[in-house]
Amino acid sequence: MATAAGTGTVLECAGPATSGLAAAATAELGPDAAGWARGTRGPVALVRPAGPVRVPGEVPVPAQGQAPVIVDVAWDPGTVLAGTGWLAELLRRPGPLVVVVPATVPGLRRLELSLHQLRHALPTVALVGARHRDRAVNAALDAVTTGLHLTADRVVPVLWDARLATRGLDSTPIPPRLLHAADRLLQAALPGRTTP
Repeated sequence: MATAAGTGTVLECAGPATSGLAAAATAELGPDAAGWARGTRGPVALVRPAGPVRVPGEVPVPAQGQAPVIVDVAWDPGTVLAGTGWLAELLRRPGPLVVVVPATVPGLRRLELSLHQLRHALPTVALVGARHRDRAVNAALDAVTTGLHLTADRVVPVLWDARLATRGLDSTPIPPRLLHAADRLLQAALPGRTTP
Protein backbone atom coordinates (compact mmCIF):
# COMPACT_ATOMS: atom_id res chain seq x y z
CA MET A 1 0.00 0.00 0.00
CA ALA A 2 2.88 2.37 0.72
CA THR A 3 4.36 1.60 -2.71
CA ALA A 4 0.97 2.30 -4.29
CA ALA A 5 0.78 5.58 -2.35
CA GLY A 6 4.20 6.55 -3.71
CA THR A 7 5.89 7.06 -0.35
CA GLY A 8 5.53 6.33 3.34
CA THR A 9 6.62 3.99 6.07
CA VAL A 10 5.56 0.39 6.63
CA LEU A 11 5.85 -0.47 10.31
CA GLU A 12 5.67 -4.24 10.82
CA CYS A 13 4.92 -5.46 14.35
CA ALA A 14 5.94 -9.12 13.93
CA GLY A 15 9.16 -10.36 15.49
CA PRO A 16 12.16 -11.34 13.33
CA ALA A 17 11.16 -15.02 13.20
CA THR A 18 7.81 -14.26 11.54
CA SER A 19 8.63 -11.07 9.65
CA GLY A 20 7.28 -10.74 6.14
CA LEU A 21 9.64 -7.84 5.41
CA ALA A 22 12.98 -9.48 6.27
CA ALA A 23 13.98 -9.75 2.58
CA ALA A 24 11.85 -6.91 1.18
CA ALA A 25 14.28 -4.00 1.49
CA THR A 26 16.51 -2.90 -1.36
CA ALA A 27 18.79 -1.24 1.21
CA GLU A 28 19.24 -2.24 4.85
CA LEU A 29 20.02 0.60 7.27
CA GLY A 30 20.45 -1.53 10.40
CA PRO A 31 18.93 -1.28 13.90
CA ASP A 32 18.22 1.97 15.69
CA ALA A 33 18.38 2.82 19.39
CA ALA A 34 14.62 2.28 19.83
CA GLY A 35 14.84 -1.42 18.88
CA TRP A 36 13.73 -1.21 15.23
CA ALA A 37 15.52 -2.61 12.17
CA ARG A 38 15.25 -0.16 9.28
CA GLY A 39 15.48 -0.53 5.54
CA THR A 40 14.22 1.12 2.42
CA ARG A 41 12.50 -0.01 -0.74
CA GLY A 42 12.70 2.95 -3.09
CA PRO A 43 10.78 5.82 -1.46
CA VAL A 44 9.22 3.50 1.15
CA ALA A 45 10.80 3.01 4.58
CA LEU A 46 10.49 -0.51 6.05
CA VAL A 47 10.64 -0.74 9.83
CA ARG A 48 10.41 -3.94 11.87
CA PRO A 49 11.41 -5.05 15.40
CA ALA A 50 15.12 -5.82 15.62
CA GLY A 51 14.71 -8.24 18.53
CA PRO A 52 12.26 -10.95 19.61
CA VAL A 53 8.63 -10.02 20.26
CA ARG A 54 6.70 -12.62 22.28
CA VAL A 55 3.49 -10.65 22.87
CA PRO A 56 2.03 -7.52 21.25
CA GLY A 57 2.89 -5.43 24.32
CA GLU A 58 6.61 -6.05 23.60
CA VAL A 59 6.51 -4.31 20.20
CA PRO A 60 8.79 -1.26 20.57
CA VAL A 61 7.19 2.17 20.58
CA PRO A 62 7.66 3.66 17.10
CA ALA A 63 9.26 6.98 16.35
CA GLN A 64 7.49 9.42 14.05
CA GLY A 65 7.81 8.29 10.42
CA GLN A 66 7.16 9.51 6.94
CA ALA A 67 3.50 10.02 6.20
CA PRO A 68 1.57 7.92 5.54
CA VAL A 69 2.54 5.31 8.11
CA ILE A 70 1.07 1.88 7.43
CA VAL A 71 1.14 -0.37 10.48
CA ASP A 72 1.15 -4.12 9.84
CA VAL A 73 -0.23 -5.28 13.20
CA ALA A 74 0.73 -8.93 12.46
CA TRP A 75 -1.18 -10.23 15.49
CA ASP A 76 -4.72 -11.49 16.03
CA PRO A 77 -6.85 -8.41 16.85
CA GLY A 78 -8.38 -10.07 19.91
CA THR A 79 -4.92 -10.78 21.33
CA VAL A 80 -3.86 -7.17 20.78
CA LEU A 81 -7.08 -5.68 22.18
CA ALA A 82 -6.84 -7.85 25.31
CA GLY A 83 -3.48 -6.30 26.15
CA THR A 84 -2.03 -2.89 26.79
CA GLY A 85 0.46 -0.65 25.03
CA TRP A 86 0.54 1.54 21.97
CA LEU A 87 -0.56 -1.21 19.56
CA ALA A 88 -3.70 -1.97 21.61
CA GLU A 89 -4.47 1.76 21.75
CA LEU A 90 -4.03 2.00 17.99
CA LEU A 91 -6.62 -0.74 17.37
CA ARG A 92 -9.07 0.89 19.77
CA ARG A 93 -9.15 4.09 17.69
CA PRO A 94 -11.44 4.72 14.74
CA GLY A 95 -10.00 3.74 11.33
CA PRO A 96 -8.72 3.71 8.74
CA LEU A 97 -8.11 0.00 9.08
CA VAL A 98 -7.61 -2.84 6.58
CA VAL A 99 -8.20 -6.46 7.59
CA VAL A 100 -6.45 -9.01 5.34
CA VAL A 101 -8.00 -12.48 5.07
CA PRO A 102 -7.74 -15.46 2.73
CA ALA A 103 -10.81 -16.11 0.57
CA THR A 104 -11.64 -19.37 2.34
CA VAL A 105 -14.53 -20.37 4.58
CA PRO A 106 -12.25 -20.56 7.69
CA GLY A 107 -10.74 -17.20 6.68
CA LEU A 108 -14.19 -15.64 6.52
CA ARG A 109 -15.07 -17.07 9.95
CA ARG A 110 -11.99 -15.32 11.33
CA LEU A 111 -12.99 -12.18 9.43
CA GLU A 112 -16.40 -12.15 11.07
CA LEU A 113 -14.84 -12.33 14.52
CA SER A 114 -12.29 -9.63 13.64
CA LEU A 115 -14.98 -7.33 12.25
CA HIS A 116 -16.98 -7.68 15.48
CA GLN A 117 -13.89 -6.74 17.49
CA LEU A 118 -12.99 -3.84 15.18
CA ARG A 119 -16.43 -2.57 14.16
CA HIS A 120 -15.70 0.86 15.69
CA ALA A 121 -13.03 1.39 12.98
CA LEU A 122 -15.25 0.60 9.94
CA PRO A 123 -12.60 -1.71 8.45
CA THR A 124 -11.92 -2.30 4.79
CA VAL A 125 -11.31 -5.94 3.85
CA ALA A 126 -8.53 -7.24 1.58
CA LEU A 127 -9.83 -10.62 0.41
CA VAL A 128 -6.89 -12.65 -0.92
CA GLY A 129 -7.65 -15.48 -3.31
CA ALA A 130 -8.24 -16.72 -6.83
CA ARG A 131 -10.12 -14.71 -9.45
CA HIS A 132 -13.04 -17.17 -9.30
CA ARG A 133 -14.17 -18.06 -5.78
CA ASP A 134 -15.84 -21.29 -4.69
CA ARG A 135 -19.61 -21.08 -4.11
CA ALA A 136 -19.16 -21.90 -0.42
CA VAL A 137 -16.74 -18.96 -0.08
CA ASN A 138 -19.17 -16.61 -1.82
CA ALA A 139 -22.00 -17.78 0.45
CA ALA A 140 -19.84 -17.24 3.56
CA LEU A 141 -18.80 -13.79 2.29
CA ASP A 142 -22.43 -12.84 1.65
CA ALA A 143 -23.35 -13.93 5.19
CA VAL A 144 -20.54 -11.85 6.73
CA THR A 145 -21.18 -8.73 4.66
CA THR A 146 -24.95 -8.88 5.18
CA GLY A 147 -24.73 -9.67 8.90
CA LEU A 148 -22.24 -6.90 9.58
CA HIS A 149 -23.57 -4.35 7.06
CA LEU A 150 -20.28 -4.34 5.19
CA THR A 151 -20.82 -2.70 1.81
CA ALA A 152 -19.29 -4.20 -1.35
CA ASP A 153 -17.00 -1.19 -1.85
CA ARG A 154 -15.28 -2.04 1.45
CA VAL A 155 -14.30 -5.54 0.23
CA VAL A 156 -11.37 -5.43 -2.20
CA PRO A 157 -10.32 -8.64 -3.96
CA VAL A 158 -6.56 -9.19 -4.02
CA LEU A 159 -5.55 -11.87 -6.49
CA TRP A 160 -3.36 -14.68 -5.19
CA ASP A 161 0.22 -14.44 -6.44
CA ALA A 162 1.94 -17.84 -6.57
CA ARG A 163 5.45 -16.34 -6.68
CA LEU A 164 4.89 -14.21 -3.57
CA ALA A 165 3.20 -17.14 -1.83
CA THR A 166 6.26 -19.29 -2.51
CA ARG A 167 9.11 -16.81 -2.06
CA GLY A 168 7.59 -14.08 0.09
CA LEU A 169 8.11 -10.38 -0.45
CA ASP A 170 11.67 -9.72 -1.62
CA SER A 171 13.49 -6.88 -3.36
CA THR A 172 11.98 -7.62 -6.78
CA PRO A 173 9.21 -5.29 -8.02
CA ILE A 174 5.72 -5.83 -6.70
CA PRO A 175 3.44 -7.21 -9.43
CA PRO A 176 1.29 -4.49 -11.06
CA ARG A 177 -1.99 -6.27 -10.26
CA LEU A 178 -1.11 -6.20 -6.55
CA LEU A 179 -0.26 -2.50 -6.76
CA HIS A 180 -3.63 -1.95 -8.42
CA ALA A 181 -5.37 -3.82 -5.57
CA ALA A 182 -3.34 -1.80 -3.03
CA ASP A 183 -4.47 1.42 -4.69
CA ARG A 184 -8.09 0.23 -4.48
CA LEU A 185 -7.59 -0.54 -0.79
CA LEU A 186 -6.22 2.96 -0.21
CA GLN A 187 -9.20 4.48 -2.00
CA ALA A 188 -11.64 2.38 0.04
CA ALA A 189 -9.91 2.97 3.38
CA LEU A 190 -9.10 6.64 2.74
CA PRO A 191 -11.91 8.07 0.62
CA GLY A 192 -10.99 11.34 -1.01
CA ARG A 193 -7.23 10.77 -0.93
CA THR A 194 -5.31 12.21 -3.84
CA THR A 195 -3.23 9.98 -6.09
CA PRO A 196 0.49 10.85 -6.15
